Amino acid sequence: MIPHGRTPIDRLGIAELHNLSWSQARNFVKPWAQDGHPKPMSGRGKSGQPFLWDLEQATAYAQHKKIPSLPTEPDPHDLLDRFEAAELAGVHPNAWEQDYYDGRVPEADARPYNVLMWFRKTVEAVKERRAEKAEKRAQAQGSAEKGTRRRANKSWPKRADTAQERRRRIAQLLKAADHEGTSLSAAQIGRQLGIPPSTAQNYVNEIRGGSDLIHTVQERRQRIEALLESDDTLSAGEIGRRLGIPSSTVHRYVREIRGDKPA
Repeated sequence: MIPHGRTPIDRLGIAELHNLSWSQARNFVKPWAQDGHPKPMSGRGKSGQPFLWDLEQATAYAQHKKIPSLPTEPDPHDLLDRFEAAELAGVHPNAWEQDYYDGRVPEADARPYNVLMWFRKTVEAVKERRAEKAEKRAQAQGSAEKGTRRRANKSWPKRADTAQERRRRIAQLLKAADHEGTSLSAAQIGRQLGIPPSTAQNYVNEIRGGSDLIHTVQERRQRIEALLESDDTLSAGEIGRRLGIPSSTVHRYVREIRGDKPA
């Protein structure tokens, strides 16, 4: 961090303060590494980001004077590098850098020695915008979850769990409707019992036809043949409704039965 009002200086500048060439300073003297030399304000070394020192402190050291202290209180105009900015914003440095290149982080406020740096107030503004967006996303997600819970908690009709229970309850409904002289559709029964209308219709066909479920091919054939003998004009649809089986199945049996009889 470069505190507000301070001037940064790099290693070459420190070499000049000590009247050294860059070669002498780098290879031999290295004044920045000597005991008592001020610590750098900013920099990461191997990360490719140069170390930067405070000019006033480095000058005092070179002149063998008392080294002044740096400000300790945060200031809105303190300059932060990408590592410090990321830490303040609560993200990984790589994420901060990617957001910068993607345009989600504003341009750097300064580039001392070609190092991208942002004012503290700029980073705090980015952090605040991130928090606002996160809150809006959380609210939207909460609303969606609330809607899901409302739909899940909606009071649906209790389903009859077994075939026997369904048949018993449908028979009761049909009996009550007949007693009152009213009609009751399969859709109405389905809504009351929480089952599909097609399933309700199958049970109605069973009950109205006075039969239990027909489980075997032989039973179906026998029942269809008996109905045809009692009334040869019955359609496949009517037979299917009475026996609770598809009309296409009835057609097949009718063709077999009539094909078996002599002309």
